[in-house]
Amino acid sequence: MVAKLHGHSPVPDDAGRQSRFVGRQRELALLKKAFNEAESGRPRLVLIGGDAGVGKTRLLRELRAEIQPRAMVLYGHCHEDPPVPYLPFVEVFRSLLDSRPDSLDILAAEEAAVIKRLLGKDHVAEGRSIGRASQQEQSGLFLPACRLLMDGAPERATVLVLDDIHWADYPSMALLIHLTFALAERAAVQPMRFLAIATYRSVDTEARIAQSIDRLKREDICETLELGGLDDNETARLIGGLGFARPSHQLVTTVLDATAGNPLFIQEAMRQLAQDSAIGERGGYLVTTAPASHLRLPSQLTDAIALRLKRLNAFQRKVLTFAAFLGDRFGFSLLLTVAEADEEELLQALEFCLEEGFLLTDGGAFRFAHPLIRKVLYSGTTGPRRQKMHSRIADALEQQHPDSLEDHILEIAHHLVLSGPLAHAEKIVEYARQAADQALELCAWGEAARYYEAALMSARSIAGFSAHDLAQLHYWAGVSYLRDQDAGPSCAHLERAIEGFRETGDSSSLVKALTERLRINATLAPAPIGTLADVQPLKEAVALLREADPGVRSHAVEAMATAYFHARQSGMAEQLARESLQIAKGIHDDRLCARAVSTLSLAQMQTLQLEQALNSQGEAINFAKAVGEAERLCWPLVRRCSVLISLGRLDEAERAAEEAREVTLGVRDWAEYSLALSYSVSIAYHRGSFDQLQRYAAAGMAAGRRSHYPWGSVILLPTLANVRSSVGDFDEAEDAIKLIAEPGEVFDEPGPLINIMAIIYRALIRARAGQTQAASELLDSLPSGVMQFARRDLQSLPTFCALAETASLVGDRESSLASYEHISAAHERGALICPSWGFLIPRVLGVIAAGNRWWDKAEAHFAEAMEVGGRAGSLPELARSRFEYAEMLMDRAGRGDREQAAELLTEAVPKFQALKADLFTRRAAELAESLQASVAMKSAIRPSYPDNLSEREVEVLRLVARGQSNQQIADELVLSVKTVARHMSNIFDKIGVDRRSAATAYAFERGLAGQTAPQPVAPAGQHDGGEEKDPQPGASIQLRPSTAEQRLMVILFTDMEGSTPLTERLGDDGAQQVLRAHNARIRECLARRSGSEIKHTGDGIMASFPSAAAAIECAVDIQRAFARESEMDAGRLIRVRVGLNAGEPVAEEGDLFGTAVQAAARIASFAFIDNGRVALKGLSERFRLYSVDWTN
Repeated sequence: MVAKLHGHSPVPDDAGRQSRFVGRQRELALLKKAFNEAESGRPRLVLIGGDAGVGKTRLLRELRAEIQPRAMVLYGHCHEDPPVPYLPFVEVFRSLLDSRPDSLDILAAEEAAVIKRLLGKDHVAEGRSIGRASQQEQSGLFLPACRLLMDGAPERATVLVLDDIHWADYPSMALLIHLTFALAERAAVQPMRFLAIATYRSVDTEARIAQSIDRLKREDICETLELGGLDDNETARLIGGLGFARPSHQLVTTVLDATAGNPLFIQEAMRQLAQDSAIGERGGYLVTTAPASHLRLPSQLTDAIALRLKRLNAFQRKVLTFAAFLGDRFGFSLLLTVAEADEEELLQALEFCLEEGFLLTDGGAFRFAHPLIRKVLYSGTTGPRRQKMHSRIADALEQQHPDSLEDHILEIAHHLVLSGPLAHAEKIVEYARQAADQALELCAWGEAARYYEAALMSARSIAGFSAHDLAQLHYWAGVSYLRDQDAGPSCAHLERAIEGFRETGDSSSLVKALTERLRINATLAPAPIGTLADVQPLKEAVALLREADPGVRSHAVEAMATAYFHARQSGMAEQLARESLQIAKGIHDDRLCARAVSTLSLAQMQTLQLEQALNSQGEAINFAKAVGEAERLCWPLVRRCSVLISLGRLDEAERAAEEAREVTLGVRDWAEYSLALSYSVSIAYHRGSFDQLQRYAAAGMAAGRRSHYPWGSVILLPTLANVRSSVGDFDEAEDAIKLIAEPGEVFDEPGPLINIMAIIYRALIRARAGQTQAASELLDSLPSGVMQFARRDLQSLPTFCALAETASLVGDRESSLASYEHISAAHERGALICPSWGFLIPRVLGVIAAGNRWWDKAEAHFAEAMEVGGRAGSLPELARSRFEYAEMLMDRAGRGDREQAAELLTEAVPKFQALKADLFTRRAAELAESLQASVAMKSAIRPSYPDNLSEREVEVLRLVARGQSNQQIADELVLSVKTVARHMSNIFDKIGVDRRSAATAYAFERGLAGQTAPQPVAPAGQHDGGEEKDPQPGASIQLRPSTAEQRLMVILFTDMEGSTPLTERLGDDGAQQVLRAHNARIRECLARRSGSEIKHTGDGIMASFPSAAAAIECAVDIQRAFARESEMDAGRLIRVRVGLNAGEPVAEEGDLFGTAVQAAARIASFAFIDNGRVALKGLSERFRLYSVDWTN
């Protein structure tokens, strides 16, 4: 039966409905790019390969929807039935004539007659007469057919789509090849607006057709696109799109394992699971009770492979079937044991399967040429036979490895579990439990959970299997799912474990299960901040614990400490954490010590005992390293970043954040990874690296969604809002804050404290925008007695700072004074910077003091702010401290204040401008102007885009051109979908289009569709000059040069062949003498042909030329010079390879970089060989190479 919740089935009524288009954005963008190139007059051929059901047709359907208004789309289909010659082109031409009946008028009468014969309009239907015609008659068809396709619809671009060409007849393939040649030849003399697309299956292609496809791939106008399966996130979205809400990781992983991400198979699998009542609900998430191996393949995927397998004899098929049960990769010895065959006969069978393309060799083993081959063979067996074969393999593994069973537990358990009733239930429980334990040690949480569940299923059929042992299996399954961050199944198993331990009176195990259930509330399904989770059941259970269970008690007390920390009851949290640590140290358990002291550091952070927290984190890191478990490092490493930022030690924080990201990603702890990224966002703000900040923020949000862990987003979104409002993007700043408070975005239910925080941040953004009335109204909307929620803790500190800044901007002295007391208390305890938003605390205190006219206090606070900001390297906060100090001096208007304010502003304004903080640049510049201060401002260098598009609109347009939906754009840019829709509307209005396809075409036509936005260009007459410049924001983590020069040039690389053997033959001195002669000859040639030497590469030289002719002449001179040298002294023969390539390398610091340079270097290695179109190492594009006959 399907599990139900509140009387409702978790499976929707429309389960298995037609899916939405998921994933494939990169592939769709590539097709759009090919179409735009074709539309501009450069014809393209795209070959799309992939398995049946992988989404080739659906991808083309999406493309057609995008380009239909701008193109004549002609479809031709190849069929599996005995092929009718030219049938796909018959469909194409009929489609063309239906749309353009006068198309044949462009042909001569004789040519039109040939086309009519093909279409069956005169004599024979379906082109059969042409199919039996002579080769001369076939050639007579190709010319008019190609002319009709290329010229038949001149007013629009033509898109020819040939589907399933692996089933094509050979004449149709010959015509396609001829068309490809004709397009390339015509394009050399005139623009050709033509895109041809052909799809095929990678594993079903007959040899002759495969050779034709390979021939097409070698053509310059051809691109290939291989479609693979969807990833786990895309699979989850597809399952959700089919009507299955909230799929668990367990369900997604099971389906992904069975389908390899094939969209058609995913749909069929979900339909099958629903029909078989194999989907249930646990803890609010959908799970499945069926293993991946039980899901059947749809016939569309199996028929062609099954037909090929019929070519095998009975023994060969039997061998492959056994191999399919062994896995994608298998060894000969195990197969020999399982198949019980003669060794020579088995070898012959495997060799035949290799020849037929079913298998490949893989080191000393074999593997299937394609996963579908194995799946078809596996699916071709019945249930009982399948179980028998798995049982046989499990026995064989035990026989082969009697002395090393532990090394093969996972394999044996896999086969035993799938043996069903043929394996003794006791044996399944034994092996499955050992396999689960091993998987748990390997951090394979999902695998561990599945094996514990397999043990549970078998255990229930064992008479007398104790309720206690069942509860233990439930407990470990729950723990495994908890570590896999799968809340629903984890809760369900832990509840069953709790019931079982209560029934059997095992107080120790009961405490363990209650501990893990409580921990879920602090990680995967947290209660609203400030709300205490129900700790009473655990307290009562701990009270009944025997003194003999100190480890269990320590673990439980630490979990309660975490619950009190989230409830913001810091005193109780610290007390319990110390109690847990004391117990753990008493039994010398480093694992428990690591966890307890990590939780102690949380309580210390919350109460602003920052130095103590830092010491505790160091202690926790040492404990974790002592036990050698990377996952125990995550908590203290990540939270250490928070303390270091709070103390203003940004250099140390930056290094800690880098290490935390690496460790958390390594153990796939997405919750802690999201938190590590949030601290990276904070550091990027202080460094002024706003582009890097955006990337970290998008990655942090993605990790938070993956783990359902909200706290990283609570830190990074306000920081992102701060940056956006600083540069004047107030709407998008509010967007970031709304994401926190919107139910279902970061929190399922945000709770009152989160809502209060969001209101205050929104008020600050509006106050910054000059909307003081709107900001005051938001503050007035706060619940009465809001200060009752106030705590003098690290979590509340950024909210108090936001309230103080807002109050100073709107003139709310009462709120300002209330905040001052809390912020001062934090400052006295060493807090200098808020990780969230990025407030510099002395600066905020200076703002409050200035607003209340406490001039001496304000001056002291601002002086400290400038000292701390400079020492910490916080570029934006240092600039703001100078600016706001200047504002205070102007308000005080004492002797010398105006002069000091002017001096501060001359330092602040250029910093704001370098940061592109337009809001503060403008305000500071206006204040400087009122003082008649001389401020060195540069004219803003901003990108100039067509049709008055803004920089953000160009960014959105670039993502549209990559094929992304509004939701995907919102995720990447960390915006709401509504804001993306508003940008899209503005873009459409500005560029005069009403469809995404037209906007995509516009982006390509205007050069706005690249991977990164175009760089700003200085206005005419503006130069950088040679003056000393301030350090640029983000220089310490800048990913690529921002000032590199690019222009078209020809790159020449020389490579002296056999330099190593030369040294061995002549010795170091002799070889060096030859090398000097080599260098001299090349430099003479460079000087003669105006080449510029870039660098010496050891046994060659890299140079550049302004023209291809000069570079070729130089290359010829080089070869002739060395030929003459060799004629005079054959013993000192020097052979030099020379490679040339034209492109736009990046010029920087006297060197050249980029693909143009890499290609020239690779080409040099082919200089003695005619290789046609060559794939060069490290470069995805294939290059046509031409050799120069320098002897003539």
